[in-house]
Amino acid sequence: NTSGSTVHIQLTEGVEKPEMTDTEHVGNMKAAVAGQVLRIEVFSGKAAVSVGEAVAPGQLLISGTVENGASPAVRADGRIIAKTTRTFSTKVPLVEETKAYTGETLVRRSLNIFGVPLPMSLTTAPMKGNWERSGSVTILKANGSRLPVYWTEEIWKQVEKGQRERSREEAEELARKEIEKQEKELSELKILEQEEQFEIREQTLYCTVTIICEENIAIQSEILIK
Repeated sequence: NTSGSTVHIQLTEGVEKPEMTDTEHVGNMKAAVAGQVLRIEVFSGKAAVSVGEAVAPGQLLISGTVENGASPAVRADGRIIAKTTRTFSTKVPLVEETKAYTGETLVRRSLNIFGVPLPMSLTTAPMKGNWERSGSVTILKANGSRLPVYWTEEIWKQVEKGQRERSREEAEELARKEIEKQEKELSELKILEQEEQFEIREQTLYCTVTIICEENIAIQSEILIK
């Protein structure tokens, strides 16, 4: 009840809440792959490498142990942008397996009551040739409740298998698409140069792509403190 009273409301500008740092774990940042350091961005900890330096996989990049400050150890964080070399490879058969439907189809139906199948057609499963099987199950219900009765249908389609020769150009295009998928699995990867190599051996096209790229190679490595 505020009758006979004066209510004063003071508005202040909101301040964005800073992100909480991980104070329970400490750690370093090490190199995921070999590379030459181009840029260093340290958010916490102390840089252990310098620009232009060549680093090896597993080498310390940012140390979580600091000499000064209230806390002698922190969780190192940052980005070490380096020039790296990556190699991707794949292979594509020059002979492709093909299939075509002949148009011949067999359908088998049955009614299952309390787990006992009752065939509703005289068609038997094909024993010879190449066939593809698909099917469906329909569960019967009454007043929204499932009954111990269901209807099954199997459809068999005959197929003819064969082979088709791929051209070199077609195989190279398929190889490039596969290499692109592999490259996309790496995040923050900036490609600077790329070299392709193709070789045909035993009816197979082998593709090797070497790229020079720019990427963040720093990964977390926890420090065990006893």
